[in-house]
Amino acid sequence: LASLRGKATSAHKAASDQASDSPFVVCLLFIIIDSLPFEGIWRRWLGGTEANPNMAAKGSNAGRPVLTKVLVHAKFPEKVKSEWVRARLIKESYKPEWGSVEITKAMVALLKRGVEATSSMAVPTGDDRVRFLFASESCVPVCKLPDAATALSASKQSWLQVKYKPRTGYNGSSQWLPIENSSLIPKECVCKADQWVCLTRTHAKEIFGLAQQLDQSTK
Repeated sequence: LASLRGKATSAHKAASDQASDSPFVVCLLFIIIDSLPFEGIWRRWLGGTEANPNMAAKGSNAGRPVLTKVLVHAKFPEKVKSEWVRARLIKESYKPEWGSVEITKAMVALLKRGVEATSSMAVPTGDDRVRFLFASESCVPVCKLPDAATALSASKQSWLQVKYKPRTGYNGSSQWLPIENSSLIPKECVCKADQWVCLTRTHAKEIFGLAQQLDQSTK
């Protein structure tokens, strides 16, 4: 028994050491109109870590490598001039307006492409070491990539900020009331979360999987 316990402990330690050395993956999902004004800042922030294991050390944190992936949904992809942005465009474009359901469709499409793009990266890493972050064209990074990775990897959970009451009268009349009056969702279940969320790869797969099921059920 002592021998078996020792082998089990050694195996667990080896697995833990391997997990701690596995890359942590940050996948940025941008929703833009036709440009990324702070492209230069983002490119410097990424520092060559974008899906390139040979450059992972540049984003290392306490000896743990950090890799990144960037995908972009553009409202007008044909107007995008930056070659760097164009190389990261997904093929879908839903032409979203402010507050429209097309924003949700764009987010689901980005998640689907993000899960596909990180499939090989997640094999040695594991789904719990991949995070998907949404950003708009007006967003900028406010801390270094290793610091961001440290904060994001501190928890194996997704996060979002859910509100159960309108923030303003405009929110109430334009967003809450149409849903409450539609009878599609019980009034006590109506809530809202901004699209700036952080999702684990496991939750990302579940979200676009649910979207596919809903699409099939309406056909």
